Amino acid sequence: FKTFYERCLTIGVLDGSKKENEYAYSITREEATYYFWKLLKLQTAGDIQDGQPKIFKDTNDIDEKYRQAISDMTARGFIDGNPDGNFYPKKTLTRYEAAKIFYGLIKFKISVTQTEN
Repeated sequence: FKTFYERCLTIGVLDGSKKENEYAYSITREEATYYFWKLLKLQTAGDIQDGQPKIFKDTNDIDEKYRQAISDMTARGFIDGNPDGNFYPKKTLTRYEAAKIFYGLIKFKISVTQTEN
């Protein structure tokens, strides 16, 4: 994990406000979306076409820090809400949801190893 942590610090996905061992927890949907969004922004400079961002019933439950990321990532189809119209930002990211995001990154050839400062 240390190699990936250090690389994410180097390229700016992580800001260094948490030490490596502080990431040993199940990540929430809003946090994961935010970190993938930062990686996507670093790699694409906006050249992935946007769709319509989704409006969720539980938007007020999303921390302000993560709202733009969730809006952008849902508009681009990297992550969805639930069929009931909620995003459930505080729930743990599932393997399916992580796989959907990773698939999008692979589809657009986004790579941590290719990103430079």
